[in-house]
Amino acid sequence: MSDGEVKGSFYRTEIIAQLFGVTVRRVQQLTQEGIISTTKILEDGKSVRRYDLVPTIQAYVKYLSDKAYEIGRASCRERVSSP
Repeated sequence: MSDGEVKGSFYRTEIIAQLFGVTVRRVQQLTQEGIISTTKILEDGKSVRRYDLVPTIQAYVKYLSDKAYEIGRASCRERVSSP
């Protein structure tokens, strides 16, 4: 672990939605699609699901990057196939 790195920063859906600039529903969809995932933790003696901040951000950035790459490739194919 490097200096300044906090081990296990777990956040609620609402915080992740605010961070990503999307709705809570979209965060839930991303989770259902397997793009980001939750982790079970104990909070106030109860088992709850929360998002581990760093892996969640990394997964979302990868998803957006992959999506942009696919769009870019499709755009190039369209230009190549146009007369």
